[in-house]
Amino acid sequence: AAAAKEAAAREAEHRVAGVDEAEMVLRVGSLADEKTLLGARQAVHRMRLLLDDVTRLSRELKCEPQHVYGHVLHRLGLPVDRESRELPLERLVGLERAREMCAGVSEIRNLLRIKVQDNNDLRLAQTALCETTNFFERLDAFAAKKNKTPSEVLAAQANGGKA
Repeated sequence: AAAAKEAAAREAEHRVAGVDEAEMVLRVGSLADEKTLLGARQAVHRMRLLLDDVTRLSRELKCEPQHVYGHVLHRLGLPVDRESRELPLERLVGLERAREMCAGVSEIRNLLRIKVQDNNDLRLAQTALCETTNFFERLDAFAAKKNKTPSEVLAAQANGGKA
């Protein structure tokens, strides 16, 4: 057991954990590509803000988050329950913000390998986005420690090497 812990500690000095999980949850391809990594970081940030808005708006509208999200799905032409369809979201946020939320929901549906429809899915998506953000933070710290760019670290790992 001690030898296994020591081996894991040595491995942690040369690799950043979580890349496989991040690539599994995001539909972006290899994060070792600098452009893909930058795009993924920006998209994850936007999606976290969107889901925070969904939660905040659900409190203001005194409804479940799934109904705010569902209303946006309805605006995208997807079938949803009556409460979601009839939610007065536009009156609260305005037409422009409602359109922005539609674009965000379309993006999240393309970004995450999670089908988001109800409160459980929203929590899962939020968790996945938080974990991915934590991975990006660990990656940045690891890259700084190794005096490399995050892309260089991931490219080395993808090729089986050490950063």
